[in-house]
Amino acid sequence: MNIKVFSKLIILFILNIGYSQINLDARMLGLNGSYTNLASGYQCVGINPANLASSSNRTLNIINTSFGFRNNFFSLATYNDISGANLEDSLSFDYYPKIDLLNKFDGIGLRLNQDFILPYPLLNFSSKNIAFTSQIKFSIDMGIPEALFDLILFGNPIGKEFSIAVEEYIVFNQELGFSYAKKFNGFMLGTSIKYLMGIFYMGVEEVNSSYIKTDITAFTGQSQYLIQQAIGGSGLGLDIGFSTEELPNGIKIGSSIINLLGTIKWTQSNFIRSNLENTISNAAGDYYLRQNEMLYYSFLIDSINAGSFSGSGSDSLIISQNYNVVIVSDSSLVPWHLLSSDDSLKLISSDIGYLVPSETLYDSLTNDTDSPFITREPAYFRLGISKRWPENAIIAGDLITGFSNRLGSSDKWRLSIGTEILRFNPFIIRFGYALGGYEKSSFSLGTGYHIGPIWFDFGFALKGGLNIENAKGFDLSLGVTWRSKIKD
Repeated sequence: MNIKVFSKLIILFILNIGYSQINLDARMLGLNGSYTNLASGYQCVGINPANLASSSNRTLNIINTSFGFRNNFFSLATYNDISGANLEDSLSFDYYPKIDLLNKFDGIGLRLNQDFILPYPLLNFSSKNIAFTSQIKFSIDMGIPEALFDLILFGNPIGKEFSIAVEEYIVFNQELGFSYAKKFNGFMLGTSIKYLMGIFYMGVEEVNSSYIKTDITAFTGQSQYLIQQAIGGSGLGLDIGFSTEELPNGIKIGSSIINLLGTIKWTQSNFIRSNLENTISNAAGDYYLRQNEMLYYSFLIDSINAGSFSGSGSDSLIISQNYNVVIVSDSSLVPWHLLSSDDSLKLISSDIGYLVPSETLYDSLTNDTDSPFITREPAYFRLGISKRWPENAIIAGDLITGFSNRLGSSDKWRLSIGTEILRFNPFIIRFGYALGGYEKSSFSLGTGYHIGPIWFDFGFALKGGLNIENAKGFDLSLGVTWRSKIKD
């Protein structure tokens, strides 16, 4: 086993998809996400819209930019452990057990769940309890199955079946939002209504079982994947938030559900697809997919052994095929009388329905091709508590969870604690810690400085570790915001 090859494979994958799930602004990053009660102005949209009810300011986004990368495996500590390590000889001074290396993937392989969010400059603003927001969101959820690393480290032992199931997603959309909050006796409620405009979607999912296996006579395997793309969609999203007023002792409690509603329906009639149809078709060529059409790809490894490579039949040991299909939910909707003999052989029955070859039958499958393809925006629940010492400091704690494990969301609870030191006004110091969630641990630092109504914020966070050696990534964020108090 060449450990250098193994290391280079990991590094190459990380650097080629090197973006992280970005916090919404630099102040939030500096507090490590402890923001449920501290977000204010337009920046509380997507965090807790109820906070708008306590605002007496106008705020405007001038610029907010972020960069970073993260993974679930590689760190400097891991690199130092495996660089030059002997994975075979347990008596060697440099011995590193293979199983310890494999366990670092936590059973999910190498995974990158990344978000990039860009608020439009000058198009995100608030006035007292009302806010308008506009932003671009780009999400990537990609990875390499653990089976690949298992094979590299341990080879293919007889009788063990390796799952090569994959799930990959890319989503690009735009979000326009209107938020409103109202103060009641001792508490505040707020909501955000969002128009979601889908620009592009691509996903890869497994069909039936995909595996490779070695038995006592041969090496076998099979895989079946569906590749789907969608262009042009629309939908509505809804956030709701609650917050108490800050008590005389400086304590405040708040909670929110982000994307309580949030679906995008991708349709053939959407204006984005209608206007780009010809351009996309010409650019994609044979790989162009129509509405609700998918690319079916499969390969079959048919009993390969040492004797398979002698003789004239060796060129058909691995059989692969790909063609466009449409999913038909019920056999009564399959146009059986129109299927050619070749189409009948290609038709696949699966857990999600019948995969009907669509190259020549697309127009005959209108009931299914006209129906919208629907994607769900990741939803989050936030609960926060904070304590303020006026003109000195604020300490805030947040408990956060998602409701799925895709597109940057995690259903594991994440606890964060952040501190903001105010006594050196106009210079502000921030730092925060977090445990749990996808990253397991994180440490952040941040600063703020204001010149009149112009606020400059900077945030930096280590992801997946509390120091540089153990961190599996980082985030950097810089923001410039205009804040002006409204005179009564």
